[in-house]
Amino acid sequence: MNRIDYLDIAKGIGIILVYIGHCHIGERTQTLSNVIYWIYSFHMPFFFFVSGMLVTIQNWRID
Repeated sequence: MNRIDYLDIAKGIGIILVYIGHCHIGERTQTLSNVIYWIYSFHMPFFFFVSGMLVTIQNWRID
């Protein structure tokens, strides 16, 4: 099975955004706080969307 580079990169970006969102570094200044709120607006749906693109029906077959 071949890897798809752009999906791997997108997953990596999603992982980084989830990590940043959970670090609570945005509580120090208002600007960072706004960035964290912005990341929280889409980081989990983005990560699940990209991960869902990698699921195939063949992996869910029960034979």
